[in-house]
Amino acid sequence: RGLRSERGAIVAKVSDRVSQDLGIRTGDLIIQINRTPVADAQETARVLEYYIGRGPIRMFFERGGAIYHTDFRIR
Repeated sequence: RGLRSERGAIVAKVSDRVSQDLGIRTGDLIIQINRTPVADAQETARVLEYYIGRGPIRMFFERGGAIYHTDFRIR
């Protein structure tokens, strides 16, 4: 997949709406949410749940060896 990061959560499936709104694609590797590194899917879900309704979220993800980020809120 061309990923350099050893830890994170692979995006297995994403809706068209979320993909368009956030720029996330199937196969991306989520590596950090705000200032919290994530090691796997369970940790990613736990961190996202923590931030529901708490303000902006910046999620960092890797695609093809490059790091990107997207900003959003969960209400």
